[in-house]
Amino acid sequence: VVNDFFTVAFSTYNLNHPFATDTYVIFSVKADGTSLQRITDLGSTSARFPAWSPDGKKIVYNRDAVDESWGLFQTQNLWMMNADGTSDVQITNDSGKRNELGGPQAWTK
Repeated sequence: VVNDFFTVAFSTYNLNHPFATDTYVIFSVKADGTSLQRITDLGSTSARFPAWSPDGKKIVYNRDAVDESWGLFQTQNLWMMNADGTSDVQITNDSGKRNELGGPQAWTK
C-alpha cells in the first residue's frame, strides 16, 4: 500500500517469530527503495494488511492474537498507529475468537 507521499507500507513473514507461531510484521520503505524501517514489533502477535490514512499520517492494520502453544489465531482486531509505528490504538475489540477480519483494510474520506 503506497501513500501520497511515496512511502510503501507492507507486511511480511517474521523469520524470527516465537516457536509455533506464524507472525507477520509491518515495514515502511520509500518508493525508491530507501529508508526501510520496521514499524511493528509485537512479539507473538501478527500485524498485517496495513492501509494509509488519506493524510498519510496514520496506518490502520489487522492485529492477530496468536496462541503461542498451537500457532492458532485467537482474535483479530483493527489497530491504528502513527506512520512511524508509535501511538498504537486498538479500534475494535473482538474477544469472541471469530477470526473473521480479513484484509486489506481501507480508509474513506
